[in-house]
Amino acid sequence: MVHLRQVVASDCDELYALVTRNVDRLVDYFPVTVREVASVDTAKISIINYTDNWNKNVFRVYVIEYDGDIVGLQYLKHIDTRHSKCELAYFVDKDHMGKGIVAEAIKQAIRIAFYELELNKVFAKIDVDNTASRRVSEKAGLKLEGVLRQDYRTGEGRLVDVAYYGILKSDL
Repeated sequence: MVHLRQVVASDCDELYALVTRNVDRLVDYFPVTVREVASVDTAKISIINYTDNWNKNVFRVYVIEYDGDIVGLQYLKHIDTRHSKCELAYFVDKDHMGKGIVAEAIKQAIRIAFYELELNKVFAKIDVDNTASRRVSEKAGLKLEGVLRQDYRTGEGRLVDVAYYGILKSDL
């Protein structure tokens, strides 16, 4: 069973282990997370910051639990109440890919954005070459709205085109 919940202080060791196991996959698209969770000590500080941002309602970090284990992170970021939208980002441990976990986590995050945060739109920006992430976003109900050319700079410094996906509350 997939469950999202707020990251809390007691998650520190598991969060550090999750990021460390997946650092090669995360460095390009989650460079801030890699930097913020580079050690147990920085992970502790990051969780404090995540909680502060959660309370300010500007950025939320959820752990993705699967059968009671932390297997990924789900982000709602750039929460913009004026324009009634937020950006969705996510990753799952390499050993848990392909099990439908991310699609379910995305669906839960969308429901949170629409019914708890009372937003109208959730969007995701995905490297056009990341076919797995694009497929799981579509499976979760997001629709391709266009391609933004050279819109994201990876952790390595490359500018890449991103597929812009979105879902509106009225789409549900």
